[in-house]
Amino acid sequence: MRNDDFNPIEPSSGIKLHLYDKYIKPLVRGTPDIQTMAFFLDQGMQAWMLGVKKDDIVNVKFVESLCEDLLKHNENELVTIIASILEEEYDAFSRLNESQKNLKQLENNSIETKLTTAIKHYGVYFESEFRLRATIPYYFICKIYKIKTEAKNVKAYIHVSAGEKFNKLKNITIMLPKGDIKDLIKGYDNEVRNAGGGHLSYEITDKDTILMNVVDPKSGELKGSKKIELTLAEIEKLLKQCEKTSWILQTGLLIFLTNNPKIFAKVKRDKPFKFREITEYMKQYAQERYFALKQFEIVNTYELSIILKYMPRISGVRGELLTSAGEKFDLIDIETEVVYENQILGIIQQALFLLKDKKVKKVKVILFGKDNKKIASVTYDEKEFSKILTKDKGYPIAFTGSLPKTKYSLIATRKVPYGRRDLFTKILENKGFKVKK
Repeated sequence: MRNDDFNPIEPSSGIKLHLYDKYIKPLVRGTPDIQTMAFFLDQGMQAWMLGVKKDDIVNVKFVESLCEDLLKHNENELVTIIASILEEEYDAFSRLNESQKNLKQLENNSIETKLTTAIKHYGVYFESEFRLRATIPYYFICKIYKIKTEAKNVKAYIHVSAGEKFNKLKNITIMLPKGDIKDLIKGYDNEVRNAGGGHLSYEITDKDTILMNVVDPKSGELKGSKKIELTLAEIEKLLKQCEKTSWILQTGLLIFLTNNPKIFAKVKRDKPFKFREITEYMKQYAQERYFALKQFEIVNTYELSIILKYMPRISGVRGELLTSAGEKFDLIDIETEVVYENQILGIIQQALFLLKDKKVKKVKVILFGKDNKKIASVTYDEKEFSKILTKDKGYPIAFTGSLPKTKYSLIATRKVPYGRRDLFTKILENKGFKVKK
């Protein structure tokens, strides 16, 4: 096996927890499930990287409030439009990710290449990410404030162009008690999009800037801002603001869903999952259980082939966290023992649920240890693995092989006031937790 696994050493686990506590936890009612928590931990880290401020958190609450108002207006329509947004997230992410890769490969290229690639990436951000994320505020102004739209049905709102959404949101003059709609379009500019990656109406100057002509497509005359000149640094600043605005819109929606679990449960997906989409999801799902997903594919038409490698997470002992604000915490690692078989059956269960349209008739799993030695090889036929999907039918009986019934430890990090590690360790142990020492 190739040694290209994810890095099991996560010195940032305590930092992620701290950033979650700082940026996300105050917005959440209750405790998120494991999948939502994993997303929120990443969102907390991203918030720090983007320089999210108090005003941005206020705007996250603003997005949540828009959803709350839409819920009162028409619950079924809101559920439908949220489902449509979630269905499109993977494709939007894929487009943005491919464009981002091109941008990151420009270190040794000419300024002309850097400028043109950056402005095209801005266009992708606008057309893909903004079109998706701006759906909720656009739908809000159309439904609540009767702003004219050409969308004929609820699902069509997501496909209304980014330019149309931008122009309608930009021109809103209604002041809302919990926020300003125009704060939800910061960084995005239809003129930059059109003159840049849209109509390619630009030139690279001798000053190493990009000069864009804002032209009326019908008359050929300059209009609006007429000319926009940007340096590479200015484009990068715009892109960072776009990313922050998208973070606000995405986080606000998921906060709403997390705080309204009964609504979240009603959000159903109509669009079938792409296999590559399922694969990416399963990689994350397995990684959260300390496995690298080395292979995930359908072979011989109906056989699901999974190869996993156990990758224990290495954490420090008696760790400490010092934040940029000068705060200091002790970190405590809590160990939870789980059984290999149960965790791997959980991975199979999740995979089969997502692949229910693929008519899988056989599942084969090969498990490697951290030293690349094979631990197990097991197959299940359709009759037996159907038990995995039905909790009351007991454990499936493997057609060949077996999964290990031995245990391994999952580690969760908690931060506690500095200097009080021993006290909190004793409290946690008295509550039945196993603390790593």
